[in-house]
Amino acid sequence: MINYNLSELIGKAKGIKLPRMVERLASQRTYQKIVRRMLKETGSEINKTLLSVYAASLDDENQIETAVIVYAVLSVLQSATANAKTAVSQLVAQEAIYLDKAFVQGVKQATKADISALIGTTDTDSLVSNIVKRNVSLITDLSDQTRSKIEQAVINGQINGTSKVKLKKELNEILGKQAKRGDLIASDQMEKLSSELSTFRAKQGGLRYYRWRTQGDSRVRSKHQHLAGKVQDTNNPNSGDNGQMPRIPIRCRCWAEWLIDKPNDD
Repeated sequence: MINYNLSELIGKAKGIKLPRMVERLASQRTYQKIVRRMLKETGSEINKTLLSVYAASLDDENQIETAVIVYAVLSVLQSATANAKTAVSQLVAQEAIYLDKAFVQGVKQATKADISALIGTTDTDSLVSNIVKRNVSLITDLSDQTRSKIEQAVINGQINGTSKVKLKKELNEILGKQAKRGDLIASDQMEKLSSELSTFRAKQGGLRYYRWRTQGDSRVRSKHQHLAGKVQDTNNPNSGDNGQMPRIPIRCRCWAEWLIDKPNDD
């Protein structure tokens, strides 16, 4: 990896700031669709096999074991989870490439400097690999929770003699809540990815200061409203939101406006 000093590279120009560089909304939507597909396939198998086997178990003096009732559904969930982890891993890698290009273009737009020769394609391999692992872990956790909730619903249904119709409603509610959690994971992880990648590239270019920018609407949390427009120093471990960059706190839509030099208004 080549470290360089962007300020020295562009000479005496002062007061330059880099344009906003964040993840693509389309990538968030794609991530959400991947996770929802995993849950949709699970729901389809519930309707196809689980509910009928469950209903039969209620009429059987020798009650059918829970493991038999949920077997087909959990097999589908396992397969769908593996596909989701592969798809998300590829999506994260693709988005990282896009963000790298966006950083190079942003620097050129703001400074006229072409840093493409200084940006190695393998520089972020370790970082992106760890981000992929984090996302795979989150999808695994979502899948495991879904599995557990389905099993518990069936077990409780057998204990209480819950009707097939009522169990179906309960399972649909479980999948609905898991889908919403999946949507949150998707947006949160894509936001974190853009922050982590841009921070890496900015520091590689010798940048230290950024200005905290918000969306400027009523949804901005009070702490971030207080940070809005203020210069932050990445060398200060307590800068930003207790040391966190914009877009790192969950549901944070703020962004870092990177500054080539320390501003005089700090």
